[in-house]
Amino acid sequence: ASLREGAESVRATIAGWARRAAQRGWIRADICPLDCAAYVYSVLNGLSALTRTNGAREHVESVIDHTIGSLKP
Repeated sequence: ASLREGAESVRATIAGWARRAAQRGWIRADICPLDCAAYVYSVLNGLSALTRTNGAREHVESVIDHTIGSLKP
């Protein structure tokens, strides 16, 4: 599979999770699953870059906390 196909597959998986999570009340119901997938995918890629360039663990944890917090109901 191409890089684009792989990325689309990951985003589709995240979007499916977002739909289910919103239905269960785990994340805000007003979040568009496709937007959520793009957001989480971007954060994951950013965290990957941060850790590859010796980003501080505290920064990584802060980004994760902020990301999770922004999705909570």
